[in-house]
Amino acid sequence: MLSRAILRAALAGWLRRRTGPGRGLRRRFAGDEDGLAILEFALILPVLLMTYIGTIEVSNMMGTLRKLDLFTQTVGDFAGSVAVASRAEIDGMFAASKVVVQPLDDSGITIVVSAVGVLGTVPSGVMRVCSSVAGANATARPVGDTPAVALPADQRVGGARMLLVETRMPYRPIAGSTFTALFGQVLSNIVFSRQIYWPVRVGLRYHSQAPEVVLPGGGPCPAS
Repeated sequence: MLSRAILRAALAGWLRRRTGPGRGLRRRFAGDEDGLAILEFALILPVLLMTYIGTIEVSNMMGTLRKLDLFTQTVGDFAGSVAVASRAEIDGMFAASKVVVQPLDDSGITIVVSAVGVLGTVPSGVMRVCSSVAGANATARPVGDTPAVALPADQRVGGARMLLVETRMPYRPIAGSTFTALFGQVLSNIVFSRQIYWPVRVGLRYHSQAPEVVLPGGGPCPAS
């Protein structure tokens, strides 16, 4: 009899554990945990997407800037190697320089190259444009213009002659349409620009001991 009572008690306890309120509560907790995981994923998904898109975009942006830097330097190197260049030679230099931009679209690139000089003596000497030429969709600097681009102190000497190369390139985000679809923001009108002074490699001496380049439509820099 005692053994039967013990068995009945054990069976009743087992049934309570399987079908009692605690079992349903555990199931509800399990369901709540699944819902919480879905909510957490929904909250973190935009952050993950922005991080992923941002990583791709920053990498593409840096690559574009490197190509623009190389392009600007290539233009300066070509222009600084001809003492007196014709318009046809300048156009050929601009076209040849665009090779370094590939495979990016180079149709929107603008170029302005100016032959500049420090007239007079430092510190009273001023930087002036002596001749300037521009590519398509750009405007050359007027002769006598004072560039706002700062010249490094170690190059600012009386009679210095050099080139000022200015380039601009539109940037088209590779994830622009995705960003617009997700966040409703349009990424456009982004333009990268570079302005550098470049030394003259091959030039003639006119009113200074420094060789200079004369671009189409201009003349040598005056002494002062």
